[in-house]
Formats: sequence, structure tokens, C-alpha cells
Amino acid sequence: MGAIILILLFMYGIEYGTWVDEAGRLDTAPPSFLLPFAIGGLGGIIMIGGLVIGLSGLYSDSPG
Repeated sequence: MGAIILILLFMYGIEYGTWVDEAGRLDTAPPSFLLPFAIGGLGGIIMIGGLVIGLSGLYSDSPG
């Protein structure tokens, strides 16, 4: 999951950097926000998964 997030960040950085370098004007639309939402969604999944695993270990009956 971490590698996927890094790849998506890299792709969005390339897309946004190209727009700023080549177009960057207000009359040209910036890149879509689909990739940042995907990155945020993956980060949310990782956070919720870590929270669930942490809480399940906190309330388990087995020692140590």
C-alpha cells in the first residue's frame, strides 16, 4: 500500500509540475483531483486498518 501511495504521489507531482511549467495560466484547467483523493483514500484505509489491529490487540485475552 505504501508503494502504491508513493507511485500515485509521484504521478500527481509529474502531472501538476508539467501543468505549472507548461501552462500555469488561469485559463488552462489544472490537473484533476482524482489522484489526491485516491492517495487520501489509501491513507485512510491504512489508518483505519492500523486502528482496528491496534484496538483488537489491546482487548485480546492472550498475554503478551
